[in-house]
Amino acid sequence: MLAALASLLLAAPAAADPLGALLEQGGFESARLGDPIESFAGFELLGSDRQAKTATYRRRADELRIGGAVVDGITYSFYDGRLYFISVRMTGERNAEAVLRALEAAYGEGIATGSHPNEHIWPGGDVFVVYDLDAKSGRGMAAMTSSPIHARMRLDRVAAD
Repeated sequence: MLAALASLLLAAPAAADPLGALLEQGGFESARLGDPIESFAGFELLGSDRQAKTATYRRRADELRIGGAVVDGITYSFYDGRLYFISVRMTGERNAEAVLRALEAAYGEGIATGSHPNEHIWPGGDVFVVYDLDAKSGRGMAAMTSSPIHARMRLDRVAAD
């Protein structure tokens, strides 16, 4: 949230209750946040940290298009063997705007954070989506995370200190 975020965003119908749809989906395509690493195939390890219990992968087979956007890459991050974070990176205002439109089509209008002019969030309880564009560099990111796994990760780190 899993061949590509593109597939979710393109296939997701506009919902009367966008946050309800976000909670129901909890990922995209065949992958759901919280799925174990063993349920995925075709991943290439980009990096890992045994002590932090994290690993990040990509899939060469991912379609790098979302709506009218061409994205730079999609990464899948795992904590303690479970998918907790999916990140899509894009370059250029045109690509970033197309990703934002796809997110809005899937989940409704995001909440502007006010802390950054081009940042929008979709808080969905167990699932949290964020979009951010750095207008100066033209680089953007959209990400979906599992709130329960992220909270567990923070608690584990505090306990380890």
